[in-house]
Amino acid sequence: MSLRGRRGYLLLGISTCFLLGIFWLVVSTIQTNQAIQQQELDRSVVTIATNEERALVFYKDDCSDCQKIFPELYKENLAHDNLLFINLNQPKNKGYIAKYQLETVPTIVTPKGRYAGTDTEKIQQLLK
Repeated sequence: MSLRGRRGYLLLGISTCFLLGIFWLVVSTIQTNQAIQQQELDRSVVTIATNEERALVFYKDDCSDCQKIFPELYKENLAHDNLLFINLNQPKNKGYIAKYQLETVPTIVTPKGRYAGTDTEKIQQLLK
């Protein structure tokens, strides 16, 4: 086989690998976004254990500020399993508003403190 033919096969192989990589990236991004949306819309009743060690994330699925930070929080939880998501649009979860003296969403409550807002640097500091 000539040098020209080998280059052609090499370029074809590299191109194929590149296209497969792009395809994998697109598919995994779509799947991740679907999982985030499914978690965000989850209106399950949440029971908080008295010895709960995870950070409590109070949010509403129709809150634009909550939607803004939710993907980052979801990925944080995938990596560390350190968050408990509580959708306050579930009527049975609304009792937590008084119990935790919530004034706005999103609010994150940890044993170290709390933060209400969308500043991702402040959220990361709280979760450390």
